[in-house]
Formats: sequence, C-alpha cells, structure tokens
Amino acid sequence: MLEAAPGFEPGVSALRAVSVRRDLGGLRIETHEGAPPPGDAPFGESGMVRILKAKESLAMILGVHHPALAVPDMQRALDFYCGALGFEQVMEAEIPSGIEPLDEAFGVTDAGCAVRMLRKGNSCIELFEFGDATEGDPARPVNRNGITHIALATDDYQKDYDHMASHGVRFNTPPMGESPARWAYGRDPFGNVIELLENTAGGPAVLTFEG
Repeated sequence: MLEAAPGFEPGVSALRAVSVRRDLGGLRIETHEGAPPPGDAPFGESGMVRILKAKESLAMILGVHHPALAVPDMQRALDFYCGALGFEQVMEAEIPSGIEPLDEAFGVTDAGCAVRMLRKGNSCIELFEFGDATEGDPARPVNRNGITHIALATDDYQKDYDHMASHGVRFNTPPMGESPARWAYGRDPFGNVIELLENTAGGPAVLTFEG
C-alpha cells in the first residue's frame, strides 16, 4: 500500500510523494488530479496515483549466464564437461587462500579455489574446486530447497542420452515425454543433477544456440 510523503496535502504534494516512491520501488507512477478512473483507489481526497511496471525494471537482466558447480576433482570435472559433453574452457583462475575480502565476498572462511569457466555456444558453466571444501551429498534430492539441477539442451536426443550414459551419467529414467519435448534427469560424476532437455523446432521453450 502506498502512503503519502510526510506533509502530503491532497492535490498539492502529489508529485513530491510520487517521486519518493519511484526511487524506492523502481516503478513508474502516474499522477492524476480529480476523480480517479473506475477501479482505482484515490490518493488523498483529490489526487491519485497509478503504479505501472517500469520498462527499466525489466531490462536489467539479459538472461542466465551460467550455473556454477563446486566439484571435488577439477580434472575429472573437465574430463566430463569438456571431454564428454564438448564444452570448451574459456577462463581459468587460481584464487589463493587467506584473502579476507574474497572470503567475505564468497561468504566462506576460506575462498581459496581453482576456477574454470566453460562455454558451449551461448551457454556457460563455471566450476570451482575449493581447497577447504565441505563434502556434498551425491544423492541430494531435487525437492530440497536451493538449486535443483542444470538443463543441457540437445537437438539429437537419443544420441546424446546414450552418449552421456556411456560417460557415467546415471539417469533416473529413460527419456520422459514425447518429441519435441523429451527430458530426463541424471547425475554427473559428482552427484549434481543434470536435465537433458530436447531443444528442437516445435518445443515449448526453444532456444537458439551458436555453432
């Protein structure tokens, strides 16, 4: 519910009240003098405001850039994501332990880690191997709050399903659904849940991928 700015007087201070609320909410607010349109609540006695979704509030996010996974063995992870799935390593970094600002930024007591960014088409996956890691649950259920899975797109479903299975992915089921919207959940070598999602013409959420 909107409230008037301190000292608000109906029909006099509406613009001042509106400017305050705009900064707080990232909203575009229209002011109207006189009787409000049907269905709109009045703002004071003779003024009212209408809140509209701001275009700028929708333009900040371009889309998902990458999911990030903490893995216990970077080389095994690269063997799987690059060697088996065809991602390309495009960035690497080694973060030493004992850098307090980075510990704070990561929200852990020791942020020392190896980092690799992998790319395929216009999608990326980031891998971390922490020196002071906490063991994960390789059978973590997908209904536990938090990130449940990453989805990999394919336009040759059965071929990629078989290929991933031959490289150690443990799928929960055979492909579910029907083309062009088949899917299946499996786990990478570390227990992270991967969805293999069919991405072909006619599907419900088809994306375009480069090369």
